[in-house]
Amino acid sequence: MPFMVTADDTYYTGSSLSYTHEKFSAGNCNFMYDPGVGNYYAALNNDQWDSTLNCGRCAEVSSDTTSVTVYIVDKCDECEDEGLGLSPLVFNQLTRSDSSSNTSWKFVDCPVRGSIEYCANSLSTNSWLALQPANSVTGVASMKIDNQNTTVADTGYYFVLSKVDMSAVNIELTSISGETIKETLSLSAGNCTAGTSNFQASTSQQNQVNNAFDTLKSGSSNDDSYKAGKVAPPDDEEQTITRSEATSSGTSLLFIVPALLIVVGGIVMAAVAYMIKKKKLIDQSIDRKKSSFGTLNSPVQVKETIAKI
Repeated sequence: MPFMVTADDTYYTGSSLSYTHEKFSAGNCNFMYDPGVGNYYAALNNDQWDSTLNCGRCAEVSSDTTSVTVYIVDKCDECEDEGLGLSPLVFNQLTRSDSSSNTSWKFVDCPVRGSIEYCANSLSTNSWLALQPANSVTGVASMKIDNQNTTVADTGYYFVLSKVDMSAVNIELTSISGETIKETLSLSAGNCTAGTSNFQASTSQQNQVNNAFDTLKSGSSNDDSYKAGKVAPPDDEEQTITRSEATSSGTSLLFIVPALLIVVGGIVMAAVAYMIKKKKLIDQSIDRKKSSFGTLNSPVQVKETIAKI
């Protein structure tokens, strides 16, 4: 089975399912920015999932009579090899609701405009950064932060690194075709920051990409939901709980660490405050005892005073 390397003319053929994605930030990709997907989305089969690295890529899906460009937004656990989970709109357009129909598809450049958006997970701090590239023309192969290799999270489309100054983050992003983009950006947790550039669309697909974008934006595809921009973030607290429960089966701890640090830090601070308060009480008790048996009021001094009287 030929897996992706670039957005080329390699076609895959498999059974497609009708798949509903109600919230753009939900699903295995956990997107923070919507490039204007509308109802043109798809979920990718397990074999080609590639540990979230295919999140945000686009595919041209074809039937006997028509072709549609979709965005990869999630993983499809129920899909067969080379199969896709298609939005109800796309599924009906391509299969006429016939679930037995096979579809062919290939990776293509995405019909996006503007620069790449760099979105920092809401749990990010200077000690732990999870960064998501969005609105990319083509797939991302790797990311370096401050000239260091990052870890790819398997519970969301993020590149992770510890100890990063978020006020000046040096980013090096490499596409699946080997093209490199470098940026220095100030990031804030829970927000997306626009870079200064995007990857180049392949020459052979440039016209197709422009046509797909214009069709989406004009609404001639019978879908007027085009709207690019940041989306409501997923519930990080809920995700942390879910991922904590999944840890026993080998799921990544990348998203649990920041929350754990906060909890541990709170416990330590409470313990320190208790010890300081306890020491003050002990010191006060000692002072009172010293005061009651001081030089002027000691039993010996009192006895001598009585004798003189």
